[in-house]
Amino acid sequence: DTVLRLLHPIMPFVTEALWRKLPSAGGESRAESLIVAAWPKVDESRLDADAEARMHALIELIGTVRALRTEYKVPPSTPLQVRLGKVDAPLEEALVAEERALRRMARVESIERGNGSGAGGAHAVLRGGTELFIPLADIIDMDRERARLSAEVERLEGQLRATEGKLANETFVARAPADVVAREREKASSLREQLERLADKLKALT
Repeated sequence: DTVLRLLHPIMPFVTEALWRKLPSAGGESRAESLIVAAWPKVDESRLDADAEARMHALIELIGTVRALRTEYKVPPSTPLQVRLGKVDAPLEEALVAEERALRRMARVESIERGNGSGAGGAHAVLRGGTELFIPLADIIDMDRERARLSAEVERLEGQLRATEGKLANETFVARAPADVVAREREKASSLREQLERLADKLKALT
């Protein structure tokens, strides 16, 4: 009953058909159609904030490893080493309880704690402040990746120069609509942030 109510928004036709065939629990009356049935009530006593924090930490870690794998074009079948800096309590508990899930879902072969930085790899920082480093020197063509990132830096620097040139033009700032000027300023800010991230990536690959 509860499962059908929860699934209805994403599987309306199937759940509606099952609802009409499902007998009422304990003979209780209920809505004839699932679409007008009440949403299940939350049992506050069954909420576990610590478990939710652990799961959020695990999901973020798996997502970050997968994102770095995609960004650096590492094949899904290639096992990775993960090095973590200072680990907060929720993440540590998640690593202890769900290490097998992390290894399977992120294709990780080893997890080291204590050093989340290094050279010759991919670097990221999780929301809790934990640094993450994945060595890539033996997995990808480092020279090609540095060349790719350097080319991207040159491209973005060119865009930034053009944007800053517009903003430095007093005539443009005075005559252009305010929303156009605002967009150019936002663009310049975004380009600077992208360049900072690329600089960090290049540093991690050296």
